[in-house]
Amino acid sequence: MLEKLKTREFLNSTYFKEIYELLHSKELQEFLEKKQYKLEFKLHPIFKEYTNLFDLKKVKNIEINFNKTIIEEYKIFITDFSSFQFDFVKLKKPIIYFVPDMSEFKAGLHTYRELDAFGKLCLDSKDLLKEIKRIDKNNCSVDKKYLNRMDKFFVEIKNPCEVIYNEIKKA
Repeated sequence: MLEKLKTREFLNSTYFKEIYELLHSKELQEFLEKKQYKLEFKLHPIFKEYTNLFDLKKVKNIEINFNKTIIEEYKIFITDFSSFQFDFVKLKKPIIYFVPDMSEFKAGLHTYRELDAFGKLCLDSKDLLKEIKRIDKNNCSVDKKYLNRMDKFFVEIKNPCEVIYNEIKKA
Protein backbone atom coordinates (compact mmCIF):
# COMPACT_ATOMS: atom_id res chain seq x y z
CA MET A 1 0.00 0.00 0.00
CA LEU A 2 1.28 3.46 -0.90
CA GLU A 3 1.80 5.83 1.98
CA LYS A 4 0.14 9.19 1.44
CA LEU A 5 2.61 12.02 1.01
CA LYS A 6 2.00 15.01 3.26
CA THR A 7 1.48 18.34 1.49
CA ARG A 8 4.45 19.93 3.27
CA GLU A 9 6.72 17.04 2.19
CA PHE A 10 5.50 17.34 -1.39
CA LEU A 11 6.07 21.14 -1.44
CA ASN A 12 9.60 20.66 -0.09
CA SER A 13 10.51 17.91 -2.54
CA THR A 14 13.06 18.48 -5.30
CA TYR A 15 10.50 16.99 -7.69
CA PHE A 16 7.90 19.68 -6.94
CA LYS A 17 10.35 22.58 -6.77
CA GLU A 18 11.98 21.84 -10.15
CA ILE A 19 8.69 21.23 -11.94
CA TYR A 20 7.20 24.37 -10.42
CA GLU A 21 10.25 26.37 -11.52
CA LEU A 22 9.92 25.04 -15.06
CA LEU A 23 6.17 25.66 -15.34
CA HIS A 24 6.57 29.23 -14.08
CA SER A 25 9.67 29.99 -16.11
CA LYS A 26 9.42 33.22 -18.08
CA GLU A 27 11.71 31.64 -20.69
CA LEU A 28 9.33 28.68 -21.13
CA GLN A 29 6.33 31.02 -21.33
CA GLU A 30 7.97 33.10 -24.04
CA PHE A 31 9.00 29.99 -25.99
CA LEU A 32 5.49 28.50 -25.88
CA GLU A 33 3.94 31.82 -26.87
CA LYS A 34 6.35 32.38 -29.76
CA LYS A 35 5.87 28.85 -31.12
CA GLN A 36 2.15 28.78 -30.34
CA TYR A 37 2.65 25.54 -28.43
CA LYS A 38 0.64 24.21 -25.55
CA LEU A 39 2.31 22.22 -22.79
CA GLU A 40 0.09 19.54 -21.32
CA PHE A 41 1.27 18.63 -17.85
CA LYS A 42 0.15 15.20 -16.69
CA LEU A 43 0.66 14.32 -13.07
CA HIS A 44 0.49 10.74 -11.92
CA PRO A 45 -3.02 10.13 -10.52
CA ILE A 46 -1.60 9.66 -7.01
CA PHE A 47 -0.59 13.36 -7.13
CA LYS A 48 -3.99 14.62 -8.30
CA GLU A 49 -4.78 16.16 -4.92
CA TYR A 50 -1.69 18.39 -5.27
CA THR A 51 -2.78 19.89 -8.62
CA ASN A 52 -3.64 23.27 -7.12
CA LEU A 53 -0.13 23.60 -5.62
CA PHE A 54 1.30 24.14 -9.10
CA ASP A 55 -0.76 27.37 -9.30
CA LEU A 56 -1.22 27.46 -13.08
CA LYS A 57 -4.37 29.60 -13.25
CA LYS A 58 -2.47 32.64 -14.54
CA VAL A 59 0.04 30.70 -16.65
CA LYS A 60 -0.62 30.74 -20.38
CA ASN A 61 -0.23 27.73 -22.68
CA ILE A 62 0.21 25.23 -19.85
CA GLU A 63 -2.52 23.07 -18.42
CA ILE A 64 -2.76 20.10 -16.14
CA ASN A 65 -4.63 17.30 -17.85
CA PHE A 66 -5.80 14.00 -16.39
CA ASN A 67 -7.90 13.09 -19.42
CA LYS A 68 -7.01 10.72 -22.22
CA THR A 69 -5.39 12.44 -25.16
CA ILE A 70 -4.40 11.67 -28.71
CA ILE A 71 -0.69 11.02 -28.31
CA GLU A 72 -0.02 11.17 -32.04
CA GLU A 73 -0.59 14.93 -31.76
CA TYR A 74 2.28 15.44 -29.32
CA LYS A 75 5.57 16.74 -30.70
CA ILE A 76 7.77 15.86 -27.69
CA PHE A 77 7.24 13.60 -24.69
CA ILE A 78 8.82 14.60 -21.38
CA THR A 79 8.75 12.02 -18.64
CA ASP A 80 10.53 10.90 -15.53
CA PHE A 81 10.19 7.15 -15.93
CA SER A 82 6.65 6.46 -17.03
CA SER A 83 5.92 3.31 -19.00
CA PHE A 84 3.91 5.66 -21.24
CA GLN A 85 7.27 6.29 -22.93
CA PHE A 86 6.90 3.06 -24.90
CA ASP A 87 3.96 4.51 -26.81
CA PHE A 88 6.28 7.29 -27.93
CA VAL A 89 9.02 4.81 -28.78
CA LYS A 90 6.54 3.02 -31.04
CA LEU A 91 5.57 6.36 -32.65
CA LYS A 92 9.24 7.39 -32.91
CA LYS A 93 8.64 10.73 -31.18
CA PRO A 94 11.35 12.60 -29.25
CA ILE A 95 11.53 11.72 -25.55
CA ILE A 96 13.24 13.70 -22.82
CA TYR A 97 13.73 12.24 -19.36
CA PHE A 98 13.30 14.83 -16.62
CA VAL A 99 14.38 13.43 -13.26
CA PRO A 100 15.09 16.33 -10.90
CA ASP A 101 14.98 13.92 -7.98
CA MET A 102 17.68 11.61 -9.36
CA SER A 103 19.30 11.11 -5.94
CA GLU A 104 16.00 9.74 -4.61
CA PHE A 105 15.61 7.64 -7.75
CA LYS A 106 19.07 6.13 -7.30
CA ALA A 107 18.38 5.53 -3.61
CA GLY A 108 15.58 3.18 -4.62
CA LEU A 109 12.67 5.36 -3.54
CA HIS A 110 10.88 4.75 -6.84
CA THR A 111 9.47 1.60 -8.41
CA TYR A 112 11.91 1.78 -11.33
CA ARG A 113 15.61 1.18 -10.73
CA GLU A 114 17.01 2.02 -14.19
CA LEU A 115 15.99 4.16 -17.14
CA ASP A 116 15.85 2.80 -20.66
CA ALA A 117 17.14 5.88 -22.44
CA PHE A 118 15.40 6.78 -25.66
CA GLY A 119 16.24 10.43 -25.12
CA LYS A 120 18.39 12.83 -23.14
CA LEU A 121 18.31 12.77 -19.34
CA CYS A 122 17.83 16.25 -17.82
CA LEU A 123 18.28 16.78 -14.09
CA ASP A 124 17.02 20.35 -13.77
CA SER A 125 14.52 22.68 -15.40
CA LYS A 126 17.16 24.81 -17.15
CA ASP A 127 18.69 21.78 -18.90
CA LEU A 128 15.21 20.54 -19.81
CA LEU A 129 14.23 23.83 -21.42
CA LYS A 130 17.49 23.88 -23.35
CA GLU A 131 16.76 20.35 -24.66
CA ILE A 132 13.17 21.24 -25.62
CA LYS A 133 14.45 24.16 -27.67
CA ARG A 134 17.15 22.00 -29.30
CA ILE A 135 14.63 19.36 -30.34
CA ASP A 136 12.24 22.02 -31.62
CA LYS A 137 15.04 23.58 -33.66
CA ASN A 138 15.56 20.13 -35.28
CA ASN A 139 11.90 19.95 -36.34
CA CYS A 140 11.05 17.67 -33.42
CA SER A 141 12.92 14.77 -34.95
CA VAL A 142 14.48 12.01 -32.88
CA ASP A 143 18.29 12.01 -32.64
CA LYS A 144 19.84 9.21 -34.68
CA LYS A 145 21.27 7.29 -31.69
CA TYR A 146 17.86 7.24 -29.97
CA LEU A 147 16.06 6.43 -33.22
CA ASN A 148 18.31 3.38 -33.64
CA ARG A 149 17.34 2.21 -30.15
CA MET A 150 13.66 2.79 -30.93
CA ASP A 151 13.94 0.85 -34.18
CA LYS A 152 15.41 -2.14 -32.34
CA PHE A 153 13.13 -2.07 -29.31
CA PHE A 154 9.96 -3.64 -30.68
CA VAL A 155 10.17 -7.01 -32.37
CA GLU A 156 7.67 -7.62 -35.14
CA ILE A 157 6.32 -11.16 -35.15
CA LYS A 158 4.46 -12.53 -38.14
CA ASN A 159 1.53 -14.75 -37.15
CA PRO A 160 1.84 -14.19 -33.38
CA CYS A 161 -1.09 -16.51 -32.65
CA GLU A 162 0.67 -19.35 -34.44
CA VAL A 163 3.94 -18.64 -32.58
CA ILE A 164 2.13 -18.72 -29.22
CA TYR A 165 0.24 -21.88 -30.17
CA ASN A 166 3.47 -23.65 -31.16
CA GLU A 167 5.21 -22.58 -27.94
CA ILE A 168 2.30 -23.91 -25.86
CA LYS A 169 2.43 -27.22 -27.75
CA LYS A 170 6.14 -27.53 -26.88
CA ALA A 171 5.46 -27.19 -23.13
